Parts: sequence; C-alpha cells; structure tokens
Amino acid sequence: MRKKTFILGYQTLFFFILLITFSCCKSNFWVGKNYKKGYLIEEINIKPYGSFDKLIYKYDNKGKKRVRYHYDNSYLKTILIYHYDKKGNLVAVKSYDANQKYRGEFSYKYDKKNNLKEEYNIRSDSSVYGKFIYKYDKKNNKVE
Repeated sequence: MRKKTFILGYQTLFFFILLITFSCCKSNFWVGKNYKKGYLIEEINIKPYGSFDKLIYKYDNKGKKRVRYHYDNSYLKTILIYHYDKKGNLVAVKSYDANQKYRGEFSYKYDKKNNLKEEYNIRSDSSVYGKFIYKYDKKNNKVE
C-alpha cells in the first residue's frame, strides 16, 4: 500500500512562507490579490504577529460587485451586500455580521446627471452618524 503524500501548491506554500516571515511585523501587509476575468475575487492581508484577513468578492452577470465576505483568521467576520439602482449606480452597501445580523449601511443618492449627491453612514438603529453632500459645477466637476 502506498503512502499518501500531501503536496502544497505554490500559492499555498508562498502564503505560509510570507505568513511566517511577516508574523513578527507590526504593520499590515497585503500579500495577494486574485483576479478572475478582470474582477478582483480575493485579497489576503497578513496582520501583525501572523494573523490574517481574507476578503472574497462576488459579482453578478453584469460585472457589478454584489457581496464581499470578510474573514478574520478563517472565521467569517462581516458580509457586505451591494445594491444598485436601474441606472447601475451604487445606492447602498449594507453590513451584516457572521450571524447575518444587520450592522448598518452606507447609502448614496444621485442627481439627474448620475452625479453622487449625498452619502449617508447609518447605524443598525437607523441613526445617521455621517452625512456628506457633494456639489458640482455646470461641467459636472465636483466642487464641494
């Protein structure tokens, strides 16, 4: 009977070498970004002392980002759900924890020319903790 041998892929081996190398660092280090058909689908960030973050992105058939999963040391931490209007403008990014409990959102409003007009940061209790208003000149250049 033959012994089963575990062989690490180059990407996995590279990741673990970097994890060990930067485990004593005091700052974050983005180690890898994976793309598929031109879309960012995964990022890995090595944090101080060997811990890491992993971000996974999902897109719809039109190429719009729909979901971002954030893992902290292999444990799901947050989920972001992206919402768009009929014109393709991003209108909301809703945040949920690993148990799918609503944590808050970023909300966006646009003018008739599809310029971002207002941005709101909203807590889970619906209170607004940030509001940004943008103004444009006649040539659609952002002035405020």
